[in-house]
Amino acid sequence: MLVEALLLPRELGELIGGARFILAVREVSSPLISRKSRMRHSLGLTATEADFADFLARGMSVKEASERLCISVWTGRSHLRSIFQKTDTHRQGELIALLNQEKL
Repeated sequence: MLVEALLLPRELGELIGGARFILAVREVSSPLISRKSRMRHSLGLTATEADFADFLARGMSVKEASERLCISVWTGRSHLRSIFQKTDTHRQGELIALLNQEKL
């Protein structure tokens, strides 16, 4: 069984009674480790940094990823700087290439 807590965008949360999170529960046949979990363990990213990096790896801009996480663009850029330090990367393209490697 896999349980994920997903942060809702503020506008959507307000539409459904002020909810901030939604829980997704699904049954899995094998204990697969998600890419975000692997990023946290192998790269030392925090949960929020892993979420942010995952959005970038899926093609979102810093602004879009920040909006999805309900944080300011400045906070998003701060997360990006921290991710660059932890992954020893210097550009978003380099980071995305690292994150999309099969072993990660």
